[in-house]
Amino acid sequence: MPSSSSSEYDPSAGDVSVDEVSFDVVPEEQVNVARINIARQYGRDSSFTAFRFSGSEAVATVRKVTPQGAFTLVETSRDTWERGQEGWKLSTREPLSREYETLAPDPDLVRTLADEIRQHAVPLNGLDSFRATKGCLAVHRAEMSDGAGEHVLSASGIPQWVLDLRNVPAASPLARWLAEPHLFHGQPATIAGNCDSLVFLEASAPPKN
Repeated sequence: MPSSSSSEYDPSAGDVSVDEVSFDVVPEEQVNVARINIARQYGRDSSFTAFRFSGSEAVATVRKVTPQGAFTLVETSRDTWERGQEGWKLSTREPLSREYETLAPDPDLVRTLADEIRQHAVPLNGLDSFRATKGCLAVHRAEMSDGAGEHVLSASGIPQWVLDLRNVPAASPLARWLAEPHLFHGQPATIAGNCDSLVFLEASAPPKN
């Protein structure tokens, strides 16, 4: 009875021939020297999160941090370097990510804002009688950082609401907060300067009919 073993030779699979295979192990000392020489060509705002070196080529994953007022712009890239007679030179740069970060707000302030939102906002299903000329939308997702504007708005505990900014007292903490720049959609933005109403949605909340 013919064997069904998977080790049988299959002529249709073709042949692979490998000749004179070798693997070079780069000493740790050479890797460190290359890393230091390349790192010197970056500013103090950049750091390596990964580094790979092989002879005349090196690949560094770079994290660059740029303060911008109350925010920090964080950019990551994959940079390929080549070594020539004059030393290391940047060959290619592949952008990987670009995002803003900011500190989490004071918890007492968040509670105050949440109380004011509950006082002045109306459920989203009350939009039938609401009219706005410049409406803004904020959608909160669970993975957002504590510093995100959407995360602060979610503290109200109301999954879907609309806020007429014209009804918020000008001297209130909420009015002042809305007039300041915060991270919305991952970018610095000021709600009061661009909108006359704010619609909030909790991404995990079921839609209203």
